Amino acid sequence: MYSGVFRLTALYPANQKLEGLEVYGYCSKGLPGLEIVGLGTLGRSIKEKLIFLSRQFGIKIPLKRYVLCIDLPPILKKEKGADDCRWLELPLLILFWTLSGVLELESLEDCVAMGKVQVNGTVLCPELENINLVGENKIIAPSFVSIPVESYLIPLEELFKSAGVNSLDYKMSKLKVS
Repeated sequence: MYSGVFRLTALYPANQKLEGLEVYGYCSKGLPGLEIVGLGTLGRSIKEKLIFLSRQFGIKIPLKRYVLCIDLPPILKKEKGADDCRWLELPLLILFWTLSGVLELESLEDCVAMGKVQVNGTVLCPELENINLVGENKIIAPSFVSIPVESYLIPLEELFKSAGVNSLDYKMSKLKVS
């Protein structure tokens, strides 16, 4: 059953490895719109990108109030963390489209995602084979991404295709871990 409340783990580069942080959100009746809390001015840029991508791909978002929240760790609050925050774009897009009913996922509780989304429709994802996951065992990523043996891959291509989004391009990206 659709609850209107979801959360998932987003990965970001820090301390010479990938760290996880929870991104969570809800939708409600109220003044329609999208709000991203916890990213400061970068949240506005990502918010507009999510709206642009939804329009570009003809996604019909129901008129509701959508709130996406992130509790940023101190390392990402520093100025050098702004580029690292871009790795949260894909998890935020997945969360937004799930809240709006575009992606028909029952739960994101044990899911992990990481990636940048460009306005031309390119999704950049790093290799995730050597990550240490505690509890989360479902990784949402393109089908070519290597993941840990004990994890389950939810192919991003199939997930977006089920929503009618067929024109995204998926690429590997080199990841610089701070």
